[in-house]
Amino acid sequence: MKLLFTLLFSLAFLVASAQKAERLTFAALPVDSATHLITYTAVMPIADATKEQLYLRAKEWAARFFVDSKTAGRIDDKEAGTMVCRGLIRRPDNGSAYEFTVSIYTKDARYKYVIDQITYQAPPVGMLLSPTFEPVERWATYSKMNARIIENRSTSLDAYMKGIVSEITTAMSGKVLVGGKSNW
Repeated sequence: MKLLFTLLFSLAFLVASAQKAERLTFAALPVDSATHLITYTAVMPIADATKEQLYLRAKEWAARFFVDSKTAGRIDDKEAGTMVCRGLIRRPDNGSAYEFTVSIYTKDARYKYVIDQITYQAPPVGMLLSPTFEPVERWATYSKMNARIIENRSTSLDAYMKGIVSEITTAMSGKVLVGGKSNW
């Protein structure tokens, strides 16, 4: 009897261990190899642009993108050529949101953008009157059972972040301002 109980317990443990090993991966989302956090980043060359010109373009982009002045410039250092902002994008389809940090570092003829510290804000549900927040990296700990939900979230997050990257790239080029207005 003890042998049967031990075998059943061992089998249950093996099944539980096998299920734990099957976790989700981030196929579409860029993961930084050093921090293991989801991070959108690149160094972009802009020929014949000074550090100050690039900084002013970043500042103008931030002022247009971040309507709330409290988030528009958490760190705003013209001499260092650094701007760090915190943003929030709401999904219109279900009321959830993504909160993130955008950092732009400028030097002569190039700039670097970093979008990281991304959290997912679930909408209030049922008895929960306030939304819940979680780092998006936590999605990797979810079981395969939630794969469709996480794939939907990952796809929408990637689309939003790539849209922000596109806006930053356009604004920093100096040719077209945010909102499609020409730089006369």
